[in-house]
Order: sequence, then C-alpha cells, then structure tokens
Amino acid sequence: MNTTAHPQKLTAQHQQLHNKALILSAIYAHAPISRVEVARITGLSRPTVSDLTQKLIDDGLVEEGGLQARRSTAGKRPTLLTLNPEAYQLIAVDIGDRRISGALADLHGRIQSRRSVPIGLTRGADLYPLILNLIGELAGCARRPLLGIGVGTPGVVDFVTGTVHEAYYLGWRDVPLKALLAERFDLPIYLGNDCNFAALGELRFGSQPSNDLVTIMLGVGVGSGLLVGGQVVAGSGYAAGEIGHTPINGLDELCACGKRGCLETVSSGRSLLTAAAALARQHPGSALGRLAQDAPLTPQTLRQAAEAGDAGLIAVLERAGHYLGMVLANIICLLNPGEIVFGGEFIPLWDWLSGPMCAAVDQHVPAQFRQQTTIRVTTLGDDWILLGAAAAVLDGELNLWQYGYIRPKEVTRSK
Repeated sequence: MNTTAHPQKLTAQHQQLHNKALILSAIYAHAPISRVEVARITGLSRPTVSDLTQKLIDDGLVEEGGLQARRSTAGKRPTLLTLNPEAYQLIAVDIGDRRISGALADLHGRIQSRRSVPIGLTRGADLYPLILNLIGELAGCARRPLLGIGVGTPGVVDFVTGTVHEAYYLGWRDVPLKALLAERFDLPIYLGNDCNFAALGELRFGSQPSNDLVTIMLGVGVGSGLLVGGQVVAGSGYAAGEIGHTPINGLDELCACGKRGCLETVSSGRSLLTAAAALARQHPGSALGRLAQDAPLTPQTLRQAAEAGDAGLIAVLERAGHYLGMVLANIICLLNPGEIVFGGEFIPLWDWLSGPMCAAVDQHVPAQFRQQTTIRVTTLGDDWILLGAAAAVLDGELNLWQYGYIRPKEVTRSK
C-alpha cells in the first residue's frame, strides 16, 4: 500500500483551495479585473487562473462583466471579473449593554435587513433566548445561502473556544456562547469581543483604515480593541484592551469589577449618567435638572444640557475627557498606533470630552509620537461592530483580504 498517497492528495487539495482563495481575494480587492491581471497579481500561471476562475464562476462567487477598455495594442479585449456580492448572505450580531442588534449583509458588507431587541434589565442566561430568536428572525429573512454568523459581545472572549469568560454588565461568566449558538444553527460561527470587532470593522470598511489602530468604545463601560500589523491583539487571557480598568492615581470609587480607581469610575457612560443624576437632584432648576424631570437621562439629554451651557455637567464631562486622555497618552507611547478611533453610545458627548482629552494627550506625549497618531470618531456609526462581525465571517470563510485592507470601491451602506 502506498502510505504517502493520502497525504499527497490532501496537499494538492489544500493547494487548490489556497489558490482559489488567492484568486478570489485579488478579484475582491481589484475588481473589475481581467484574468491576465489576476495572474500577474497572484503570481499564478494563466492556465491555473483560468481553471480556478471558472470554478469560482460555477460556484456563483465570481461574475463576468464587461470588457476591458480598448488598448492601443491589437487583439481581443479581456473580459473583466467581479465578485458576486449576492452569492451568499451572512448574519452579524452586536450584543450591547442595552440592546442586541443584528443585520443580514451581503459579501460587500452592505446591510440588507436589520433586527434589534432592547435588553432592559435582562441578564445572565435569560439573554440567550433573545439572541437566538433575533438570529432566527434574520435567518428567516435570508434569500441566499448563509455563509456564517458573526457575534460581537462585551467582555473577555476566548474566540478559540467561543467562551465569554467575563462580561460584567451582562451578568455572564464562562458562558459557552458559541456552543449555544451551534446547537441551534448549523453554520460557521465567529465570536469575538465587540471592541476587537469594531477594530476589524474599521480596518475592512472604515474610511481611513490603518493596520495599526486602537478603537475606544464609549458605552456603559469603556473598552478598546487593538490591531497591530492588521492583527487583533487578544492577550494571553483574551483580556487585552480592557482599558476601562486602568487604575487612575487619585481616584477611589468602586468599579463594577470590584476594584477601586478604575478609569470606568469617571469616564464610562454609567459613571456619567450617575454623576448627571446627582447633579439634577442637587440643582433641579438647571438645564440638566429640567430635562431630568421630563424623561430618564440618556446620552442625548446630556448633550442637550451641555448645549444649553449646564456648567456642572460640562465640568463632569471635561473631567471624564481629561482622564481618558491620560490613558490614551499611555496607549500612544506603548503602541504608537496610526489611529485611535472612538465610537459607542456616548459619542454624542464627544464635543465636550475631546478637548480636555486631546489636551491631556498633548501634555504627556512627546510631539514626534503625538503627530503620528490621528484621533477621530468612527465614520461607520453604530454599525462598526456589526461590520466587524461581518468581516470576521468573510475573513474566516473566504479569506477575502489576503491583499491587505483594500475594500470594494463605492460601497453604499443602507441607513
């Protein structure tokens, strides 16, 4: 018996799968593109490109479009190739502190259908049916085969085993979320920390992508996602980026994590709402106090009060921004990122947070380092985690980004 036959067969099969992914990645990044150009970019032979491209066309992943513009040289004009974004759909889910959002998207990350459900006071295992039902509704809306499911969640997430080890605000500890989803859905499942998925969303679909970036989530808590060389930095225990628990000298408030003096005790959404509620009680005649009488405080009502010039609230926001800037200064000196990108539920308060934050960064970071880092708000809005979850599925199933973070041109997102 030839004992080497089976390994050789596997090797040839793996090589073909690799080459198909390479060709698909080139078409995705550079479409519309001819077979000749695909061969040049990938380094594969023209017969190999021709054969595997036909397989991709037969699979429905690639389409033939128009002809290349006429050149000065004689000869037949090459047929151009594009990715068929409708070949598959995928499901992306963002488990937030207050709401679970989901979307059905095509292979260009264009959102075609949405669902969301408020969490309210629901915590722990009671959240599982909400997640499963939302995904089930989206799956029921699919009109094409589903490629997979991407789920971004707060907390310390082991994306290898699919376990959420700790998510304070959801009441989760060692939750086998991937296994729970796999019991219901027979699809590839990609689970990750929401801030890391936000970083993937920026890298793959953002307006100014950088291979070295940090995302900062201003939500109920404060978290971050780290990309170095285009790769997510997860840490030895999958807890990299938990900047909300960075200790701040001089602070002593108790944090949700059980420690004292964390950044979240002064700069998180929870701390801002708590401080604002106290101010509203103390000064019922202030702009904030009047707003608090009519409805529960939200990031939007805090913004209204700040726009009205509420001095007490503005001082709270400026203090929060200052301490954020102190932590950002450490991040810049440690990682030298090209971008620090902010997003999250409390971004409406950016105008009052950003000034003191950037002032603290400028004060503590050497100028030659500071000028290398752009600090901005995401252009992806509330979709940055959903788009990151979509990118995780596309990366995992189709390897679409073997040529870096080039993305399709002129992709229009649904509102």
